[in-house]
Amino acid sequence: MQHKRHALKYSFYKLFLALFFAGAALLILWACRWSPADFGAGKLRPLAGHILGTLSSFFALLPFSAAEVLLYVLVMTILIGIVGLVFRMITEEGRLRRLFAWFTSIALFASVLFLMFEALFGGLYAAEPRISSLGLTVKKRPVSELEALCASLGEEANALSAELQYDVAPPDEKWFVETADNVASIVSAYTGVEQAPPKYVLASKPMSYTNITGFFSPFTGEANVNKNDLTVALPFTMAHELMHRWGVTAEDEANAYAFMILYECKDPFYRYSSVYMGLLYTLPKLRSADREAYDRVTAGLSKKVRADINAYYDHWKQYEGKTADVADSINNAYLVINGENDGVKSYGKVVDWLLAYREKKAG
Repeated sequence: MQHKRHALKYSFYKLFLALFFAGAALLILWACRWSPADFGAGKLRPLAGHILGTLSSFFALLPFSAAEVLLYVLVMTILIGIVGLVFRMITEEGRLRRLFAWFTSIALFASVLFLMFEALFGGLYAAEPRISSLGLTVKKRPVSELEALCASLGEEANALSAELQYDVAPPDEKWFVETADNVASIVSAYTGVEQAPPKYVLASKPMSYTNITGFFSPFTGEANVNKNDLTVALPFTMAHELMHRWGVTAEDEANAYAFMILYECKDPFYRYSSVYMGLLYTLPKLRSADREAYDRVTAGLSKKVRADINAYYDHWKQYEGKTADVADSINNAYLVINGENDGVKSYGKVVDWLLAYREKKAG
């Protein structure tokens, strides 16, 4: 009986700690929303950046993604725990006590993850955006400006692709590692903060059925990239995920930074990745706004650029299906919960930033 009382008391301790950690996470989120500039951008982002940098440097010692492996271990542990709980509840006494103990353990673990997430990344969704320091003006613009942007990107894509020799097919491990090192160096030079290279997901091909090209893990500081993508798109995705480690949470802003960083570098291949992905985002917007303008721009694209664009859509079309739809819905819900009201549509909002960037460069 004394053992049972002790176990029950221990479960209440876990419940208390779970509530404490969850409360601390909510307090961080509230503080960021209450003071997005001073607390969010001024205090939390530098602290989170330092911790994430330390974590990424530590896990960079591993040749694989620790976040991916830990995810598999977590899923297996939960499944084994559920099976064990069901077995004990069937074969042993004290079912409610065992169920309560299991629940409080899960609650404690989840609350710790919640606190880590909000302190290192989630809370920054409510902080003042880093990109606001660049002085870019996002506003409603005429279609003529969008056409001009698409045309200029197309001209640069034509010129760059003509001087490059590359294979657009998904790369091997050696190419990925070398490119990840190069992109990390480019991003490090831009941010002034040493960045550990992105890692490829071991299960990249299965991951492709979710249509996810990469993800950032605030628990390990790792930028994870789906290797099963076209070589011309991968540098952009790598830079995008590294921006998340730098404290850029919003997807449109991470895309904007990825574009600008690669666009301003001297290497023609990485610059091509920038304008190529820029076209993938801007051309659909132009087509929706003005079909004739879209036809004019696409008519000016070289055969090589058009082939690269078609290759991207052909590659990802083969992975469309219910799995991708479910993953898209989950990602949409995650973004909305964290304050991105446009959900997955926020990825396309990068066009507004590209228009503002073009205006600033011109002025």
